[in-house]
Formats: sequence, structure tokens, C-alpha cells
Amino acid sequence: MCPECPNCRADSGSVVRNGHFFRRSDSRKFQNFRCKACLKYFSNATFSDCYRQKKRRINEPLRDLFCKRISLRDAARHFKVSRTTIARRLVFLAAQSRKRNTMLLHSIQAEFGAFDRVQFDDLITAEHTKCKPISATVVVQEDTRFILSYCVAQIPAFGPLAAIAKQKYGHRADHSRRQRDRLLKQLTDLLPIHTTFRTDEHNHYPVVIKRHFPHTTHVTHKSARGSVSGQGELKKVGRDPLFSINHTLAMFRDKMSRLSRRSWNLSKRIDRLDDHLAIYIESHNRMIFERLKKAKNH
Repeated sequence: MCPECPNCRADSGSVVRNGHFFRRSDSRKFQNFRCKACLKYFSNATFSDCYRQKKRRINEPLRDLFCKRISLRDAARHFKVSRTTIARRLVFLAAQSRKRNTMLLHSIQAEFGAFDRVQFDDLITAEHTKCKPISATVVVQEDTRFILSYCVAQIPAFGPLAAIAKQKYGHRADHSRRQRDRLLKQLTDLLPIHTTFRTDEHNHYPVVIKRHFPHTTHVTHKSARGSVSGQGELKKVGRDPLFSINHTLAMFRDKMSRLSRRSWNLSKRIDRLDDHLAIYIESHNRMIFERLKKAKNH
């Protein structure tokens, strides 16, 4: 049966087969069609997300490399393509990952039940220079470390760099509270009203949790000193009550070159950091989901 025309939306009765063509980029054969209503041509490839991409072969390998501490320049050298191609695929793969992760979270809920205990915290990185810091807020399920959602926001420089940053780049607005508020508002559709939140003693966390989850339980823990071996995210304590979120943030820094400490790699744009996080989070959740599902079936 022929598909409907993507140009004029004519039904399949107005569409006829019109030969085949061979696509060299991935060695596949596709059916061509012709619409008798608008007299335009299309094929099965027209409906693909990768429509008009010339190097489809690199998409899935590149998705995997983005989660293995490789920079965009190194990825371009590895596949022998331009950096522009890799930058465009970062945006394309991130859009796919956001859709896939939304469906995956619904599958996780159906398989393992509601997310009733969560932890969240901020990861501090920078764009272009350390004088322009960024806050990435990440929410994880406490037991399984599924990443439920995240947001990124610019924040002003603090500590010894504050005066230097203000003199060099001027005033930098703090968007973290607004983004954090938007993040918790989105989670109201995903989390039950009696969810237990576990965080550190950040002064904004109780405010934003109470605003969107007034009936929840919020437990706070004093921050501990970071361990060098854990990228500064894992703590030097015997039993860390915030281990789930700290371990997840340590994995972020280890698996994504732009977040690694003691590295010359930094994000050039905050929206590209957002895209990279979307790709990694979908891969992270899928890995844990497949492992837990396999253990449950056995």
C-alpha cells in the first residue's frame, strides 16, 4: 500500500509507485512514489528523521562517542568530517534523545512503579571561560539513579573570580532560580504529590520544593568535602546520604569532556551543553533500564 503524499496530503489512492533508487550513504534501496494530485515525487526516505543527511552512518557511533569523553574536534578527526558536521549532528541527536528519553521514562514507570524518592543538586561548569559559570540542576531517582530531568542556567561568577569577571565581562544575570522553578514545575506531571526529596542545604531548594510540592517530605544534609578521585562530586565520608546524585554528577564529569575537571575543554555555548546533556542522559537511563529489566526477568 502506498503512503499518503507529504506535499499535498493526498491519500494513498492518488499515489503510485515510481521505481527505486539506491542510496550510497548507507547502502540501502528505497521505493520512489509519484503523486497524481500535485505531480510531485517522494520516497520512503522522505519520512525519515535523517532526510537529506549525507553521512547517516556516523549518527549512532557519534551518539556513543558523545558519552565517552570525546570532544567535538576529536570526533570530527575520528570520522574524517568537518567540525560543522559534528556540531549539527549534536543538535540533531539531542532532539532525538529528548523524545526517546520521554518515552523511556514512561516505560520505566510502567515497569518499576512511580518515582517516589528523588535527589537533586547543581553541577557547576562554565561557558567559554571560568568567569562565565553555568549551573546544571539534575534530578535523579534515589534507588536506581534514573535521571528524571535537568536544566542549565547561567549564573554570576563567585569567589575570587567575581571581581575579575565583573570587570572583564560586566554584570552577569543569575537565571538559576527561574530555571530551577521551571524544572520542578515540569516534574509535577511525573512525580507523585508525596515524593520524598533529599538535597543539600542550598537556601533556594526548600522554597522551590514547597512551591510545587507542598505535601512532600524534604530532607536536607550538610555538604561534605569532595574527593579528588570522584571528580570532586563524590564525598570523603563513610556513607554519603546523597550518593545517588553525587555519583551521577561524578559520571557526568567523567563521561563528558566539556564537564571534566582539570581540562581545557569548555562549552562554547550554553545551548550546546544542554544538547550534550540530553544525549548523555538518554544513554544513561537506557543503560540502567536494560540492566534492571534483565535482572528482573532472571
